[in-house]
Amino acid sequence: MKLLENTKLTGAALILLLGLNSALLVVLIARKPPLPPAPMMPPPPPGPPMGGGARGFLIDQLSMTTVQQASYDSLIAIHRTKLETLMNTVKSTRDSLITELGAGKLDSANVQRLSARIGWEQQQIEQLNYYHFRDVRSICTDAQKPKFDSVIHDALRMMGPPNGGPPPPPAHMPPR
Repeated sequence: MKLLENTKLTGAALILLLGLNSALLVVLIARKPPLPPAPMMPPPPPGPPMGGGARGFLIDQLSMTTVQQASYDSLIAIHRTKLETLMNTVKSTRDSLITELGAGKLDSANVQRLSARIGWEQQQIEQLNYYHFRDVRSICTDAQKPKFDSVIHDALRMMGPPNGGPPPPPAHMPPR
């Protein structure tokens, strides 16, 4: 109890304790919690040595010559241009179909017409893809054609959505 009677010592101890407590509070408040560790992503599956997705896969698997590769690149450019046009048309038609939701009254005939149009446009895309790969096959030598026939399904899977499922719905359409 004599310690408490000495006011100079008690005051100094009290100031020291208040200072330490204040410093501890500042450190605890100012210190940000550590970030959780980043989840470990599995390494990507080994890809084709050419590094070009389905294009590189086919070039590698078929051992295409540089002349064949140039022809293939030309076919890809033409295909992409046509495909982009068709995909834009599908998107526009889908947008028109979705607009029917907000129209107030149900116009079944228009919904039927627009959905049939989307089906027809999708058919055009499938045919475009078929003819594209027929043209790719045509630049193969007779020795390459059996290999093309055996690997084309793998190349198509590389081009499609992951897990081989249906493509995700467009951003403006809710999933079913």
